[in-house]
Amino acid sequence: MKIYTRKGDDGTTGLLYGGRVAKDNAAKLRFCTQPFPLQKHPNAIPAGQAALYAREEGKFWAMHDALFEHQSSLSLDEIKLLGGKVGLNAAELGKVLASQKYVDELNAARESGKAAGVASTPTLFVNGRKVDLPFTAELLQHTLDDELEWMAHGGWAAD
Repeated sequence: MKIYTRKGDDGTTGLLYGGRVAKDNAAKLRFCTQPFPLQKHPNAIPAGQAALYAREEGKFWAMHDALFEHQSSLSLDEIKLLGGKVGLNAAELGKVLASQKYVDELNAARESGKAAGVASTPTLFVNGRKVDLPFTAELLQHTLDDELEWMAHGGWAAD
């Protein structure tokens, strides 16, 4: 499952990131996230740079969660402060933010998302297919069950 995300007020990410659907399907599900920096957000690229630096330091999810928890007040100073709070080296993070490190990766991820039909976040894909359903635990579980059935039988099993 690939999801282009932001932490939504609708609780979508809670269903997926460590939530019921993810926990109930841990042995059957590989959860992947792809950055999709929104062009209208002035600090989307710096936030993405910080997240990708955190990935290299083994602190991606902590930084991810911190960034989205503070998304309405993100500034370069706030991003640096959050990085320090999750255990990143503040000086190194500052160097990353002052450079163009990860910018090509972030722009490529955005273009990949656009090519796949992503226009906003969160957007969910299951085995390469965009899911255009409301994100509820029940519908996500049903979608995953259907996909697993399809994969196990090479098509739909007879009812």
